Amino acid sequence: DFYSLNHQKNILDFENSKLSTHEIFTLASIVQWETGDAEDSKLVAGALLNRMDNPEHEGTGGRFQSTVTACYAFNLDKEECYLYGDTTEYTERDDVYNTYTVEGFPPGPVCCPNETAIYAALYPDQEAGYYFFVADMCNGGTSFAVTYAQHINNINRYYLPCSE
Repeated sequence: DFYSLNHQKNILDFENSKLSTHEIFTLASIVQWETGDAEDSKLVAGALLNRMDNPEHEGTGGRFQSTVTACYAFNLDKEECYLYGDTTEYTERDDVYNTYTVEGFPPGPVCCPNETAIYAALYPDQEAGYYFFVADMCNGGTSFAVTYAQHINNINRYYLPCSE
């Protein structure tokens, strides 16, 4: 039946991933909080994994450097995180979930990811070559960059003017 075939396919998706099931759900939870767009989700997952795979790229050091993990570490929910604006106070503090200070995956998920985020974690788009992303607070969506200089330009163009 349809359920059995679909269920077997999903199990194979997990078994064929280079990530453990725990890592898939942890990555998916970060992706879920970072963006709700299906296409952006795959690019966000890819950018995060590119940082892990190439820790020497522009000082990423194998760290996800995800603001949402810093917010989670210090008990800010999604709305509080976005309203807070400058999260430097949180990104610089030590915590096992703060991926600005800790290399690799945090100890577990930061939320319960939906199917879109799990799919993105199973099939990340690393080929696009992105390492950086920022929420486009002006128009919605996500802006991506390969270099840190491009990322700063995206922050100045799409995040800071519209986050206030």
